[in-house]
Amino acid sequence: MPIKKTAVLLTCLFISLQLFATYKNAGTAGFQFLKLHYSAHALGMANAFTADDDIDMVYFNPAGIAKHTETCMKSNYINYVDGMNGGSFAFAKPYSEQMKIAIFAQYLNSGSIQRTIIAPDGAYALDGEFSASNFIVGMTFAQTMNEMLDFGANVKYIFESLDDVSASAAVVDLGVIHQTVNENLMIGASVRNIGLQLTYFTEEKIQEKMPTVYSVGAKYTINEKMRGSLDLTRPKDNDLYAKLGIEYDIVPIMAIRAGFDSRSSDYRAGGTYDAMSGLSAGFGIRYKNYKLDYGVASMGDLGWNNQISLGYRL
Repeated sequence: MPIKKTAVLLTCLFISLQLFATYKNAGTAGFQFLKLHYSAHALGMANAFTADDDIDMVYFNPAGIAKHTETCMKSNYINYVDGMNGGSFAFAKPYSEQMKIAIFAQYLNSGSIQRTIIAPDGAYALDGEFSASNFIVGMTFAQTMNEMLDFGANVKYIFESLDDVSASAAVVDLGVIHQTVNENLMIGASVRNIGLQLTYFTEEKIQEKMPTVYSVGAKYTINEKMRGSLDLTRPKDNDLYAKLGIEYDIVPIMAIRAGFDSRSSDYRAGGTYDAMSGLSAGFGIRYKNYKLDYGVASMGDLGWNNQISLGYRL
């Protein structure tokens, strides 16, 4: 077998093994809610969205709004696992022919959680309730460098509260999108959540690590009705994993979506919904200047991630 083919096969095998590996220090960074995606459109495609061009790209790859020629806005609601709920809002506007800007906000709330303490006799006991919440506000700058290359950056302020303590941080996201010589193929790359903690949960000012995430992805237009996307994502505190999504226009105003996230093994606990772990589905409806999206993803016996969004082009 030629050396080049052997090297390619070995590389593919290595990546495949990494996609389903278990990282011993998973989740050790702080501000983990920064990894949650706010997009019903993307969720239906397992969040394989690094090389797309929706306004929701402000949450995945800020370069994705560089080609937008219209002012638009979108709100998104999340019904997450274990009673958690959240939402987001984004507004994007062309600043010039080459530069686009956007502002966005995101939040997540845990609802009431029972507090467990260790009693004087060493046993566990319930002691009222507490809650946790997170908030992000940010601004996006996207620039068209030339016909084949776009660049984007986010600047974000994040705030997290847990019971009666809180912490905050400032982070940036960077991204590029490349239109290849094949007009049907777009490639994107992003690094998210590079930053510094500003305030702390404790008086000792313990510095939390930022949950930096690296992603590369490709979007391929198969024909005028069908599009497919593939992302490889590597959180700094976890293993490499893949996300695969597909979108098909069943009629001019409606698309259906499906996807698979290779982290499915993380959600399997031997329960009823194990076989559905990592699968996602959704649809989108476009009518005049309005757009409605719905997406749902299975997290096994942990529950379901449901999202719905409404967008409008001015």
